[in-house]
Amino acid sequence: MQNGARTVETDKMLEDPEKPKEIWTDYVWADTEVEAMQKCQIKAQEATVEGKALVKLIGQPKKVGKGKRYECQFEGEIYDT
Repeated sequence: MQNGARTVETDKMLEDPEKPKEIWTDYVWADTEVEAMQKCQIKAQEATVEGKALVKLIGQPKKVGKGKRYECQFEGEIYDT
């Protein structure tokens, strides 16, 4: 599957301003900040598709410690599973 096709699908989703939002953290392993950003954006797209609600990456990924682990923060609508 091409990332371009997935981006077009998620861009069509509209945010419901009346739905409550939640913020959560997840982690990725990356060699650079650019790679971390790409991996965090992919996680946001996957969460959008799975939850059928728009999920956005908030800010830049933050390096955790001295290793290759980065913290991503996301915001999305709360949805029923």
